[in-house]
Amino acid sequence: MTKKINKLTIVLPVYNGAKSIVRTLNSLTDQTSSNFNLVIIDNYSNDGTYDICKRYKNKFDWITLIRNPYTTPMPINWGIAIDSCNSTYVSMIHADDYYDKNFVKKINFEIQKYSPELIICNAKIVNSKSKLLNVLSYDSKEINHKTVLSSFPGIQRQIWRRNKINHNFKNFLFPTFDYVWFYQNIQNINEIKYIDQEVISITSDINQSTNNINWEWGIIKSIIFIIFCYGSLEFKKTATFYLLMLLKDHIYKRIYNPNLFDASSKS
Repeated sequence: MTKKINKLTIVLPVYNGAKSIVRTLNSLTDQTSSNFNLVIIDNYSNDGTYDICKRYKNKFDWITLIRNPYTTPMPINWGIAIDSCNSTYVSMIHADDYYDKNFVKKINFEIQKYSPELIICNAKIVNSKSKLLNVLSYDSKEINHKTVLSSFPGIQRQIWRRNKINHNFKNFLFPTFDYVWFYQNIQNINEIKYIDQEVISITSDINQSTNNINWEWGIIKSIIFIIFCYGSLEFKKTATFYLLMLLKDHIYKRIYNPNLFDASSKS
């Protein structure tokens, strides 16, 4: 029997996620709407992840399970995940994150009503015990290119119309590759739809201040790369503007809170 192709595909690239992936998969099987497909790309795990995924795949016909013949770099595996999607829209989740039970219902509502090119949603940052650490959101009810340039939404918060993805992760084999990938592809987007609700929980047990400092510096380096290598003149001007803002903030923190940098150097 031919598998039904829904408008939304969620891809789950994973490597050795046995300790957390059951919660992720349960958040998908517990969705209030079944109008989606799930594609799991196991990156040749050796901790039992594949066997866990296989049990779910055998139970639910809307799950596709692919196992790489060997372990590839993370950007390659993410690229394989995106390439495996043949639906109109695609979203990605990690094996230690999980969805609100109404995630698919809310995304499909936006798809049916607006047919957006890109959807951005809010997220909760939680620890491994599901304790709330932070909420990732935007101040405005409507967001645009400048909004997301100034505050990058992680890949888990992005739902793309598949035909708007023209640059594959495979082309970006360097740190903060997802950030550069996002900047490249967003040039094809005319309008961004914003869901001002926390519909996904992202797990992080890393010290938030130290993690933010490392992430900021990675983004600064990525923007410099973008300015020199990619995009239109107008796009480079916008990227340069936000580069200067980030640098100013980074220097301010280095002067007035140097302990953050000492901590990050020991991690």
